[in-house]
Amino acid sequence: MSIVPPDPTELTEPVWFEPLRSPTWLMPEPAVAPLHVRFVPGPVPGSLTGPDRQVRLGLPMALAEAVRFTTDVASVSALRPGPADLLATVIVDEPGEGRAVRVVMTRGDGAEAAVIARGSERADEAGELFAALPGLVAGTLRDLGAKAQWSTIYRAPAPVAAIGYARAHRVVGWLRDPAVHEVGEDPQEAGRIRATIKDALAVLADTAGRAGSPFATLLFLAGLFATRDGGSGVHTEFRLAANAICVQAKDPHDPLYRVSVPVLAMIGEARESERRRELVARDADLEVRRWLLRTAL
Repeated sequence: MSIVPPDPTELTEPVWFEPLRSPTWLMPEPAVAPLHVRFVPGPVPGSLTGPDRQVRLGLPMALAEAVRFTTDVASVSALRPGPADLLATVIVDEPGEGRAVRVVMTRGDGAEAAVIARGSERADEAGELFAALPGLVAGTLRDLGAKAQWSTIYRAPAPVAAIGYARAHRVVGWLRDPAVHEVGEDPQEAGRIRATIKDALAVLADTAGRAGSPFATLLFLAGLFATRDGGSGVHTEFRLAANAICVQAKDPHDPLYRVSVPVLAMIGEARESERRRELVARDADLEVRRWLLRTAL
């Protein structure tokens, strides 16, 4: 009997979850008997690099996140097929004047369950297409037996940033790889690596400012933590952007206020971090308090 090795790219939680020290209090309650759906990208040409490759690889991650918060589906994202009630293959066309996306859903026996196919004729319409996809996928899953659920924090990204939001998921996944941050003795190579990481964090910062979604902010902050954990130190160049996000959150019950506690400590604002930690812990439940202990730097 052959043993299939685990997929190292498989994410059973959103890509920002682990870097933010597993904030379980942010996640919806698990369903009793959920529908398991695995989101994977369609074929990605080996010659395709840069932002468009990131979009193709990040879109399944973004859709898995969306249905996790808007339905009772147990979603997984990965780079290759695997066991699931439904396999959702997300296929994005070659870049051109417009864009076209197909989400092909197949059952465990290989039978086709549903196909979502949408396109845009012009490049300036592509954002609206990507922004509509989470709702289209969630609606199709409801037709296949999933139940809708309402989230107080999840919002699909605005059309102006929807493509960037998909890209940001892949960027965070890339930053989570410790090998990305490894530098050798060659100073030129070390400089190139730092510049690449800085560009990646800049993409996340820009998306957080444009998407109009708290989750876009979580992606940026997760990218900072992943970079810090990797040891490259590039996250320190984004102190001002991180601080600007933190100071906007005023209510201790606001998820971003809570997340600001470890972020402020990370960027050197220890006094404000501790003040917020005390305010959050004052009336937080046990789950949040345990998370605060995990985030202590």
